[in-house]
Amino acid sequence: MNEILARLDHQLLNEIEGLERPTFENILVWIDQQLIAADFFASRLEIRRPTINQRAVYTPRR
Repeated sequence: MNEILARLDHQLLNEIEGLERPTFENILVWIDQQLIAADFFASRLEIRRPTINQRAVYTPRR
């Protein structure tokens, strides 16, 4: 997971392949796709931006 998140850190998200529209929901789906490619299957993903009280939760259907 740390390797996947490191790919997002200090980057322009819309320049990352697959994140041309980096909404919270799209970021979570992208992270899930990266995890699947690494043979890891999350049951729930959550992202938060506490400075503006924003968050999103993604529960993949498997």
